[in-house]
Amino acid sequence: MMAYHIINLTSFFKDAESKCRFYQDRYTAVHQRTARHKLFTPTVAVGGVSTSPTTRKYQLKTVDYLLGTSGKLSDIIVLGALSQIKVNKYSLEDPTGIVDLVRKIKLKLFWSCWI
Repeated sequence: MMAYHIINLTSFFKDAESKCRFYQDRYTAVHQRTARHKLFTPTVAVGGVSTSPTTRKYQLKTVDYLLGTSGKLSDIIVLGALSQIKVNKYSLEDPTGIVDLVRKIKLKLFWSCWI
């Protein structure tokens, strides 16, 4: 029979700073692992011939990049946390910034999300 241990979540983190650092480190680890995925790595041309010509490649960007771009964006994916601070107000956030999704949708930008 397996023994289950119950963790007291109130004492899991020493203080708010260690909780914040935990989530930043977790984000960094997931970002690094995602960036190494074959969908984000550039194609390598060997002898002038691409190794995977039919595979569509994407760029992994940050919220800061998204906020600083005014043109049409294509083939990018932003890795972040989808959060709801107020009712019916959703945001996408990562360590570089926060973007309000409702405001951007009103500007006629179309989003596709993987959750």
